[in-house]
Amino acid sequence: MKPTFMLPPQHGHLMPKGDELKFQVGAATKAHDEIAKALNEPSIKARVKQLGADPMPMKPTEFEAFLKAETASNATLIKAAGIKPN
Repeated sequence: MKPTFMLPPQHGHLMPKGDELKFQVGAATKAHDEIAKALNEPSIKARVKQLGADPMPMKPTEFEAFLKAETASNATLIKAAGIKPN
């Protein structure tokens, strides 16, 4: 029996880190707060669920940790499968 795995589609908003583009302190947190507020609007929440998505707003630090864990997990899978870039 071959092992199975699932890679669900994910969507996130990324911003430059640090002073590279002179973002004000807290810009990522403000963006997160506004997006999370929109995702909690009943009409938007219903439409997103109708499209088959399950919103999981994460704070910037949580999303960063999530991306690092996903990257490590997928790297292990790619190496084990012997997948090479084209």
